[in-house]
Amino acid sequence: MVPTILLVPSSVMLVPGATGRTDVAHDERRAVVAELRSALAAAHTRASRTTGRTGVRVVVVAPAPVSGVRTTDDGVPDLGAHGLERGALPGDVQLRQVRDGTVEELDVMLHTAASVVTVLLRRAGWNGPIRSVEVGGSPGEPGAGRTAPQPIDADMLLSSDDGAHRFLVFTTVSGLPEEPSGRAVPSGISDLLRRADRTVSEVYRSVCASTTTG
Repeated sequence: MVPTILLVPSSVMLVPGATGRTDVAHDERRAVVAELRSALAAAHTRASRTTGRTGVRVVVVAPAPVSGVRTTDDGVPDLGAHGLERGALPGDVQLRQVRDGTVEELDVMLHTAASVVTVLLRRAGWNGPIRSVEVGGSPGEPGAGRTAPQPIDADMLLSSDDGAHRFLVFTTVSGLPEEPSGRAVPSGISDLLRRADRTVSEVYRSVCASTTTG
């Protein structure tokens, strides 16, 4: 079944409290949350109309300043570097791990882009699990005549291992203009995050193309 796909911004300014007493992104946040809420409703409708589907699986695909891909179920939003305390953010989840025979609590902290989208999804009313696929950039730029290997592809995101309808929420740091060469990348981000951002854009286009032709 064709998944529900949405591209949303991941600016920290969309998080309540990020801009202090003056909520400069109030209108934009309200629009993004409304769009998420509408898409979630559409995903539930599509799931209920498909025989054998068992609900909706929300997957957030976001760039991160890492190499490779990190997939996390119910990660914790972490925007402390931007002055936002964890207690003010929804979606805190305690995960467990066993180390040396002892069960201990383990928080899986999300990077900025995935954190912002998780907060927005919670504000849109989604209380179910969220799978975060944080996509890093390739270790370096490809040389002449070579293409950097992609750490993730459309098939990995479109495959369903639980029978649920897929709601794929993509986000990029610099938006998604028609021409990649014309992108206005924010200043102050690392080269690794720039490459990760390009990778997420390419995967987004690939997923959209796969669902259109499939």
